[in-house]
Amino acid sequence: MHKRFFSYLTFLRYLFLLFVCTAFLSGLVGCARVEGGSDVSPLTFTLQLNESNLHPGDALIVFAWVRNLSRRTLTLQMPDASSVEFYVSGPAGAVRARPVVSKLEPMGLTYPVAGGRALPERRARAFVFTTVTQKPGEYHILGIYHPAPKGALSELAPVISKSEAFKVEGPPTLQRDRDGIVLKETALEIAKRHAGRPVSNAEALLLETDNGFLLWRVALAFAPQPGAAGGEDRTVLYVNPYLGGIMPISGKTAAKKEPAAASLFEPIQILPPAQQAAPVP
Repeated sequence: MHKRFFSYLTFLRYLFLLFVCTAFLSGLVGCARVEGGSDVSPLTFTLQLNESNLHPGDALIVFAWVRNLSRRTLTLQMPDASSVEFYVSGPAGAVRARPVVSKLEPMGLTYPVAGGRALPERRARAFVFTTVTQKPGEYHILGIYHPAPKGALSELAPVISKSEAFKVEGPPTLQRDRDGIVLKETALEIAKRHAGRPVSNAEALLLETDNGFLLWRVALAFAPQPGAAGGEDRTVLYVNPYLGGIMPISGKTAAKKEPAAASLFEPIQILPPAQQAAPVP
């Protein structure tokens, strides 16, 4: 009788201990879901397109940012060409899309991001794609963000964004080579159109800027106006080989390189800052 009684007490103690452990583990799982466990990520990765209706040859501009939904500060990798993989799906299937990148841009930088804050904090990061709009059709683009640099240990798993749709239709606007660079003939036409004057001679040279990007240097010569004194009038314009259009240039010309132009990883050069702020959830 006593043995059965003690066995019964032991069984009750075991059940109580099992209940306490289960409740404790459930609490840990709940905290993990909020604070960055494997079930639910504490991060969101968001994409926003500059334009969803494009012509063949247009550049696709994508703004991206990461938000820390947890209550604690997390060390996160800056969204850049090394921390984000982009994939575009369309009529021909899905392919990895690579944005324009400067070899001089630092990659793999990490920053502490407080709970509820976004990275970048002031304005979203701009990614420019020049090879995804060659053919008409309906497309989707998504990104996979890696919070930690490659090879680094991290409790945070990669985060996949929602896909954003865009359509390519209509007549081509820009002619590009296989690498997405605006063709020389197209750069010359852009410069002539911008000049708005009859051109007697035009020459274009593809150069590298001080910040590692390319640009077309277009030298234009204008025929003298009837009755005007002096010789041939000349000017030099710089055409953006990724976005098209004339580039603002500052600084002195180096021997083999042009002065630094507007950086593609400074999105303020593409949209007003008010349109680039990471939306509040």
